[in-house]
Amino acid sequence: MARWRRQRPFDSGDWLARRLAADGITEADLAAVLGEDDAALRTRLDRPAWLADVAAFAEPPAPGDGAADGFLALAEPLVRHACAEVTAAATELAAAGGPLDPARSADLLRAHLLPTLPTMVERTLALELNVARLRGETAGDTPQARYRSFVRRLREPATVEALFAEYPLLGRLLAEHVRRLTAVHVEFLRRLTADWPDIRKLFSRTDPGLLSTVEANLGDRHRGGRAVLVAGFSGGFRLVYKPKSLAVDTHFQELLEWLGTVVPGLGLRTLAVLDRGEYGWTEFCARTTCRSEEEVARFYRRLGAYLALMYGLGGTDMHYENLIAAGEHPVVVDLESLFQPNMAVQSEIPLGGPTASLDSVLRVGLLPQRSWGHTGAPGLDLSGLGYQENQLSPRASQYWAETGTDRMRTDRKRMATSGGHNRPTLRDAEVDVLDYAEELVDGFRDTYRGLLAHRAELLAPDGPLARFAADEIRVIVRPTHIYSLLLRESFHPDLLRDGLDRDRFFDKLWVSVDDFPYLGRVIAAERADLWRGDVPIFVTTPDSVDVRTSAGERVAGFLERPSMEVARERIERLSAADLDWQTWIVRGSLTSLALGDGTAGPATYGGRLVPGIAGAADYLAAARAVGNRLEKLAVRRGDDLYWLGLTAFQEQYWDLTALDVDLYGGVSGIVLFLAYLGHVTGEDRYTALAEGGLSTVRRLARRGSVHTGQIGAFSGLGSPVYLFTHLGVLWDRPALFDEAQELAAGVAGLVDADTQLDVLGGAAGCIGALAALHRHRPDGGLVDAIVRCGDHLLATALPAGDTLGWPSPMADRPLTGFAHGAAGVGWALATAAELGAGQRFADAAGRAIGYERARFLPDRGNWPDLRADDPSAGMTAWCHGAVGIGLGRLALPGPADPERSAEIAVATAAALATGFGANHSLCHGDFGSLDLLLAAGHDEAADRGAAVLASIDRHGWRCGVPTGAETPGLMAGLAGIGYGLLRAADPAHVPSVLALEPPRP
Repeated sequence: MARWRRQRPFDSGDWLARRLAADGITEADLAAVLGEDDAALRTRLDRPAWLADVAAFAEPPAPGDGAADGFLALAEPLVRHACAEVTAAATELAAAGGPLDPARSADLLRAHLLPTLPTMVERTLALELNVARLRGETAGDTPQARYRSFVRRLREPATVEALFAEYPLLGRLLAEHVRRLTAVHVEFLRRLTADWPDIRKLFSRTDPGLLSTVEANLGDRHRGGRAVLVAGFSGGFRLVYKPKSLAVDTHFQELLEWLGTVVPGLGLRTLAVLDRGEYGWTEFCARTTCRSEEEVARFYRRLGAYLALMYGLGGTDMHYENLIAAGEHPVVVDLESLFQPNMAVQSEIPLGGPTASLDSVLRVGLLPQRSWGHTGAPGLDLSGLGYQENQLSPRASQYWAETGTDRMRTDRKRMATSGGHNRPTLRDAEVDVLDYAEELVDGFRDTYRGLLAHRAELLAPDGPLARFAADEIRVIVRPTHIYSLLLRESFHPDLLRDGLDRDRFFDKLWVSVDDFPYLGRVIAAERADLWRGDVPIFVTTPDSVDVRTSAGERVAGFLERPSMEVARERIERLSAADLDWQTWIVRGSLTSLALGDGTAGPATYGGRLVPGIAGAADYLAAARAVGNRLEKLAVRRGDDLYWLGLTAFQEQYWDLTALDVDLYGGVSGIVLFLAYLGHVTGEDRYTALAEGGLSTVRRLARRGSVHTGQIGAFSGLGSPVYLFTHLGVLWDRPALFDEAQELAAGVAGLVDADTQLDVLGGAAGCIGALAALHRHRPDGGLVDAIVRCGDHLLATALPAGDTLGWPSPMADRPLTGFAHGAAGVGWALATAAELGAGQRFADAAGRAIGYERARFLPDRGNWPDLRADDPSAGMTAWCHGAVGIGLGRLALPGPADPERSAEIAVATAAALATGFGANHSLCHGDFGSLDLLLAAGHDEAADRGAAVLASIDRHGWRCGVPTGAETPGLMAGLAGIGYGLLRAADPAHVPSVLALEPPRP
């Protein structure tokens, strides 16, 4: 084997001293860090100890021996010895009675063991395979033949000796791993034999037959390689083996039975459990189909019940792998995360990100939540409710390309997910979860009310909850995928030459200690588990604050409070108000299952708008109702207020997150509405809410969260600049102008990297925000920043004849419209020119308007939506189409010429014809269209406003998201509906946020 990498002397103990001296540390120093004495340290790191571990590799194959395929041939000598050991143990156990067939024992071990080996050897052997190819050391005329030649060499003692001289640690780790899993398998056989009479009595009334299959590696390996197994028997019987205490499973089945007595018609299925203390057996549950829609409906009602129960108990990790759709019964098959302490509580609000740390139903893991990471991807949903096959991973994952050849290499691509067992089917056909949303919500609410009504019984000293107090539960100290990643990467060939390198690699565990100091207390245990090839595990009991490591070592006072105490307090806090908020979260999370842009479409609240009569007092009363709802939905943390809401990705994928700082759907937009509501109504409580939200915006702005690569008015740096400008005027606080100017100073360092360019997230929107600030705090530095943005727009423009368009991440051609297209960019350039930034901007503005005029569709009375396959279909909204274009023309500086006036008339006509009836939002709903009519002074503005108000009275608010669910944000949600109501009440004093108007003195 090639020795082309760095070499180190391994012949004597002097190597260790030299290696440590090179790093300026002593053996005693290292032993203190690793928690080992000098003898244990040398046993781990010294080469002779390693070679003793792998002596079996050098044995020649027995005649007729069936070697494993491919790279696993390297481990075949170890596997052969392990099979002999297991066969001997099975023969002994079979003689004592039980379900074992010694003749099949070797095959069962191979099924258990072989799938665990590739991760350990593949990368090293693929490296050596390619080195051998480059050096011409393999025989054969084809890449496949040369691969087979390389595999044959893996069975030659000389090859093995050379390989482990290059990678001493690989041999040792393989040998230890095979020994551990062999012992674990024999332990399983002994326990099965010992418990067989009780298993027969509890689980199987007919003869199960002999053990015929073992489905291994169904979960993470802990405690020396132990993991969940499913045993299959020749008679068709199947049984689940779990190498841990099943006391929590036993008590959970009892709790389900109790719940059935307090929630009529629930009938949750229970599983038979045999707990043996350190291990146990449970009934196998298979996925089966539903035979009627009624059965599917009952499934989702019961799933809603599970959500309420898990919320009360503090359960987490109810993802797809832990949920089985057994006909009309959802069955939870892993309960180790009940009463889960929330180790991820952060000192700061997780704005714009996951909400797992929030103590809500989202923490259960059942509701849809997406993992992002790839532009254009809808994210990956691993939840129990939302997971389905053929999702693409958000990031490219590593895989082996050109396998079976001497050109085998790693590559990356986004992988499709395999099927799960979590979703019900109807006569083997998939069903749409959203069709059963009401059943899910009903089950959740009915069960929540049942827990609330029978709370005293549940919490009684001898009640169902108290039985869990001493049960072993898992403490998830850090995400399991972190451990899995560390384990996988620790078998990189660069880490298999020197034990110190692998030890140092595991030092990555320290990276998070600054944020989560408690991790420092368990890193030694984590390292020990990782060295054994295990996913580290920590356990506690609900009545304790101590945790125990996989080795049983106690870490005293690791938890702040016993999780049973936290669960009891949560159950004590159950209330009608909390039920309302949790139900809102349930409904909002379901929106992520509805892929779509949520923009204008068919009427969602019933037929034509009916004109009515409305005065300012009517609009203000409706706006107050919106403000009151936002107050109920607010989450308080110290002086800060923040909101959960639906966030759009690529304008068609939605997720429920803690809202970020942006104006479009984030905290800045909500604060803007609340501030104007307090100002117009004179009610201080709305102003106080705005102050709480402002505290959040300020904190995020101070830590740089607005510098996300976007600088636009609705997403990026321009959002807080625009907000602070308005608040400075409304509240007569010049200091807010100072804060806005401090933020604006950051534009210079960001504008050159801007790829959005448009009003929403790019330089055009930044010009609008800076111009609004400049009108109230004139400053040469602001003009310089506006010029910088304008020049960036000129540099990125795409000529189209005598006109100009701009590239967009949303399409392969320049777009029309205000939010993302030429109308918005043209308006921004004209605004820059008005502030004295230069005639070149005025000229470019005219060419931008010309681009849009050239694409007008006279027969449609609208402009095309150039994102669509059929652009002529168009939209009538602020974001795309006539409403935004009309507002953009109205906002252009100077008097309107005849051509501009005609375009405004066309836009208002389109708004009247097709701009109402889909939803009430500002971005692509009724209040966007109404804003155009108000800005244009159209005669029908009053009638249409009254009609929209009447529709809200009849149907409630309809936000601009695919399911119509409530979301707090400005452009697609409640804050925008409230702002639209304020505009309708007093358009002279409430400026158009859609046109980025500055505040009015």
